[in-house]
Amino acid sequence: CLFVCCCYPFLLLSLVALFPCCCCPFSRLVPMNILSVSSVLNSLRRGVVASSTITRRFKFSHIGPPSLLRTEKEHGPPPPRRALLYLPGHDERKVKKASGLDVDCVCLDMEDAVSEHKKDEARRGIPLFLNTISFGRSDVAVRVNSVTTTHVYKDLEAVLTGPTLPNTIILPKVDTPEQLEWFFEVSAHIVQMHKAEYPEEHSKYKKKLRLITQVESGLGLMNLRKVCELDNAMCFASEVYSHEGVIIGGDDLAADLGGTRTVTNTELLYARQHTLTVVKAFNMQAIDLVNIRFKDLDALRAESIEGAQWGFDGKQVIHPDQVPVVQDAYTPSEEKLDWAIGVLAAFKEYNEQGTGAFAFKGDMIDMPTVKQCENIYKLGVLAGKLEMNEALLVV
Repeated sequence: CLFVCCCYPFLLLSLVALFPCCCCPFSRLVPMNILSVSSVLNSLRRGVVASSTITRRFKFSHIGPPSLLRTEKEHGPPPPRRALLYLPGHDERKVKKASGLDVDCVCLDMEDAVSEHKKDEARRGIPLFLNTISFGRSDVAVRVNSVTTTHVYKDLEAVLTGPTLPNTIILPKVDTPEQLEWFFEVSAHIVQMHKAEYPEEHSKYKKKLRLITQVESGLGLMNLRKVCELDNAMCFASEVYSHEGVIIGGDDLAADLGGTRTVTNTELLYARQHTLTVVKAFNMQAIDLVNIRFKDLDALRAESIEGAQWGFDGKQVIHPDQVPVVQDAYTPSEEKLDWAIGVLAAFKEYNEQGTGAFAFKGDMIDMPTVKQCENIYKLGVLAGKLEMNEALLVV
């Protein structure tokens, strides 16, 4: 009797959740917030009782420190993304033009850059562009629509089953870890179904796609740590993606908070610093907000230098003219690289002598400064300005 009383409600809820998933081919097109009840069933499938699911869902902070979770060595270092250029995924002319640019990351957009009546055109065009256009050294990304829209499932079907996969998927407007978990599950389902239908295409799924999420609301800002923790946890790790970066969406965030964008960006001061702090704690890339005044390159340069000094890895751009300005700002100068290499070499020498702090060219150097120099050196390597010398790195 006790078993029936305790378990019957959960079993009944599971059957209710199972019915649309099994019997309705359009159920996966329903936005994530409508289908959240099915997460109970998903937990039961994994052999986890409903109460345990609730505990796991809301105690991500107890998983452990980032240093004990995913490491860079397991997935390889991310490519440089000093400038991330958005292109409307339905506009073949702009996409072909961008293929000749020297830009770190090209993003074929299905979301904000594409109007509602052009979404299908973007879904048809992007797989074709991925298969026929070479973007050189650029990291090629595709931004799908958010999980709260009816577009996301069709977006993923178009991209994940296409003849050529992108390097990176960008998922906008991630507000909760549950949304990201839903995205992981749906993506895995699409890939599994495609592999079952086309066994000869198994090989293209051997390597995980890189994933960048976007934080664009107050709720997303509050839940950012939980979102970053999700793919690091063994029980929730994605079969399809490696979550390696976060973009802060300034305009959507300001609108969600009831603010107005200004030239100084003071209205987003806390949001930018919070995003940077959380993302860097997980050894992930942090991509700064976009500057929509694409003709004001002086303001863009100052904003980019500020972001680089703070610790951001790159910046979103919306016009080709912005690319060289931003990438230059996020690339250490020759003088700065020489100074950083000198500090690292001197540290090795003094460290062997047992000296903690030492003087270098008029500056007193200790471990925090050494770590900053190591960051500068790694940026130079990522930017292709020098070759990696492991002997200079701090062990």
